[in-house]
Amino acid sequence: VKKLGNAYAHEALHSGYTMVYAPGGNIHRTLYSGRNFEYYSEDGVLGGKMLASQVKGMREKGIIVCSKHFAFNDQETNRYGVATFFNEQSAREIYLKVFEIGVREGNMNGLMSSFNRIGCTWTGRHHGLLTDILRNEWGFKGVVVTDWCYNSLMPVNSGLRGGNDLWL
Repeated sequence: VKKLGNAYAHEALHSGYTMVYAPGGNIHRTLYSGRNFEYYSEDGVLGGKMLASQVKGMREKGIIVCSKHFAFNDQETNRYGVATFFNEQSAREIYLKVFEIGVREGNMNGLMSSFNRIGCTWTGRHHGLLTDILRNEWGFKGVVVTDWCYNSLMPVNSGLRGGNDLWL
C-alpha cells in the first residue's frame, strides 16, 4: 500500500497537484454505503494500517494528504442531512480508529471534514471531534478542509471555531 501511495503521489505531482483529497478513511459500515469503493475495510485497525501506509508513501514525495471524510460518513445520498448516532466506545474503537492510526502512524497532514452531523451538530463545527480529539489528543498538525459546502447548513464562523481551517 505504501508503494501505491508513492505511485499516487507521482501522478499528482506530474499533474501539478501538491494536495490530494484522498485516500478515504471511513469504514465499510454497510454494504450499501455510497463510498465503499474508496474506503479500505470494515475493520478500523486494518483500515488504519492501510491508510497510514498509503499516507507515508504519499508524504515521502511531499504531498499534502487530505484524507476524507472525517468522520462517520455513512451514506452518499443526502449525506449533508444525515444525523449519525453512536456511543463513545464504538466511535473510538471502530469509526475513529482508521483516522487515529492514519494521524499517529502515517503522520497525516490534512483531513477533509464530512457533511454529516454527529447527533445534531455538523462534523465540520464539532469542537470535540476537530479540536479536542484530533488536535489535542492525537497531536494532529495539519489542515482541515470542508467537503463541498452549503453555507446555510455549514456556517464558516462556527466551522472555524470548531476546528475547520479551509472551505471548498
